[in-house]
Amino acid sequence: MHKVDGILSHFLCDFLRATNACHKSKAFRETQKNPSVPLYPDRLAVAAYDKGYLRKNVTRPQIRRKIWASQRLLGIKSFSDYPLVCLSDSQLQNVLELSLKYEKRIDTNENTWPENEQLIKHEFEEYKMKGSYCNVDTKAIMENDRWISFFKYI
Repeated sequence: MHKVDGILSHFLCDFLRATNACHKSKAFRETQKNPSVPLYPDRLAVAAYDKGYLRKNVTRPQIRRKIWASQRLLGIKSFSDYPLVCLSDSQLQNVLELSLKYEKRIDTNENTWPENEQLIKHEFEEYKMKGSYCNVDTKAIMENDRWISFFKYI
């Protein structure tokens, strides 16, 4: 089994055994500087607009940049400092069980499945610890006087 860096590489390298595509996916992944972009600044911008907290001449990109630039001033040092809404433990368990169920349908090799199952569980826990199954609680932020003032000032 290959040491893989993500689901796509895992699929190409271990299931399809597509050697060329496997190498290209790994090379591509190594060159990516930012494989994902957080969406919460945009969600906050939309929520603030919906609440009427923004001036009409301010654009979404401007608001997103201001949110990024002002996080520390608002007491935000990392994603986990925002008020968050996360999946419950039972919801997380359901997601993991479904993921394993569908992955097992793809991985019919009894020799590789135990190791792949452990890899999936490990990655799931890593994502859970990083807050990947959480969203910023826009409702709580839109009720916070400090954030309201911030949006009205932009």
